[in-house]
Amino acid sequence: MDSDDTDAAIELVQSADAPQYLGLFNEPDFSFENMTKTIDPEPAAQNLAKLFNTPHPKTTFISPALMNANDPHWLPTFKASCNGCFDQIPIIAQHLYNPDPNGALALIKQLHGTWPDKKIWITELSPATGDCSMDAAGIGEYMNTLIPEIIKLGYVEKIFWNSGEWNAPAINGAPDKCNPALTDAEGKPTAVLTSLKNVCGGSAGTATS
Repeated sequence: MDSDDTDAAIELVQSADAPQYLGLFNEPDFSFENMTKTIDPEPAAQNLAKLFNTPHPKTTFISPALMNANDPHWLPTFKASCNGCFDQIPIIAQHLYNPDPNGALALIKQLHGTWPDKKIWITELSPATGDCSMDAAGIGEYMNTLIPEIIKLGYVEKIFWNSGEWNAPAINGAPDKCNPALTDAEGKPTAVLTSLKNVCGGSAGTATS
């Protein structure tokens, strides 16, 4: 959601079909290809105040998902500006794009160090950046190295792979061979999805659920 969706979110959390979880603003600190909205933390807190003041017994809020969750300014300023709203946010969202497993793990640990009383959901994970030199086999190795180490931390509750579209432009300026897509142009599992299935368990058809 973004700042235009707050009224709809209020309706949603009061409805019979209220979701179990609701992620607040997606990358308010970054505009994807100048198509998505950004907002500073103080006005974001003002915008969401009426949502925080709305009873939502069925719905747990997830923090705004920043492009850089470890930015020392955005989330701390949001917390300071939202009149106790962080008591309603038990989960910090993290977007994690780093082709180095050790570097990725360090960023998760850094985030936990800032918010030690919160759980973490990695809502976007991928090695796809301009520095990625992996092919599908390398991405499989990356998963096999990183994901078990994340699970061992104990405070990361969920991990979501960000695959992008098979035929979409490469994300984050990644070279073509560093393609994190889980299905091919025909919708069939790629080698990356098979690797994800192996590290997470289950069949290739259910590994993303």
